[in-house]
Amino acid sequence: MRADRLLRMMLLLQKNKQMRAQDLSAELEVSLSTIYRDIDALSIAGIPVYTQPGTNGGIFIDEGFRTSLTDLSQSQIMSLFLAINAKTLADIGMEELTKDALLKLFSTLPTSHQNEVRRAQQRLYIDPEGWIDAEDTSHHLDLIQQAVWQDQRLQLVYQPFDRTPYDLKIDAYALVSKAYHWYLVGRKATGEFRTYRLSRIIHIQLCDEIFERNLSFDLARYWQSSQQHFQQQMADEFPAFSAELWVHTTAYWYLVRVLEGQFQQIGPPDDHHWCRIRIQFNSEYEAQAHILAMANRVKIVSPTHLKDDMKQVMKAVGAHYGCL
Repeated sequence: MRADRLLRMMLLLQKNKQMRAQDLSAELEVSLSTIYRDIDALSIAGIPVYTQPGTNGGIFIDEGFRTSLTDLSQSQIMSLFLAINAKTLADIGMEELTKDALLKLFSTLPTSHQNEVRRAQQRLYIDPEGWIDAEDTSHHLDLIQQAVWQDQRLQLVYQPFDRTPYDLKIDAYALVSKAYHWYLVGRKATGEFRTYRLSRIIHIQLCDEIFERNLSFDLARYWQSSQQHFQQQMADEFPAFSAELWVHTTAYWYLVRVLEGQFQQIGPPDDHHWCRIRIQFNSEYEAQAHILAMANRVKIVSPTHLKDDMKQVMKAVGAHYGCL
């Protein structure tokens, strides 16, 4: 028990920088004489703990030792304070707990590190949320989180992207947040692990069944593997499609807002305010959809067959609405 108490004393002094013996006595629930014996024990062990008499005195650990006690580099500390995803934590009710934890960590840092954190917070802000990202937090999140934490099974009605809804029962293994979309990693009765997007869950019921977790399951490895498989599947089904277009400057906002990162402007606009654009679409189908969206403010340069394809698409649209 004494070793545990000595460690707690060190952490308290690290956090508060300086404490009175009476406050340590109350916090550790031991007598003043025990506190002074523990201080002697720490000193003998090589811990630079000191006492300072007087009204503003107290017990403190040398500043230089506090740096080594955290065992975190300045870059590591910066990453903790700058890379917190507040929205994701708020979704699962952990935003305030994380703030409290960071506040406690901050109070234990040496003054030089604290100053650097303050400097960085006034110079760098990381906001992973897109401008037009739709809200995708499922109202089932609380129930799913409970199932994951308690190793319970779930009965779902799930709506895939391209199929009719179906029922299934799964072991609720883990939750993953990616670009503010929540996913449930579940194990089917066959033992196969699958990923389910929470926003596509139509109905959910918590089963009164506890499953036995596979202790060899590695969530990070599973997620990386599933992402690679998904990207390869998308590449096989929807091969990349490149095109060159003339886009009028009045439609340039559409490129910036909807297709940012996918296009490159070739030279300045011409005298009639048309910009030549080289653009990479995920598929020809996507290209057709965006060209339709820009209507008469876009002209196709290449590939030439895209012109013929668009003529057929527009005829079909006109026939659907009885315009042609």
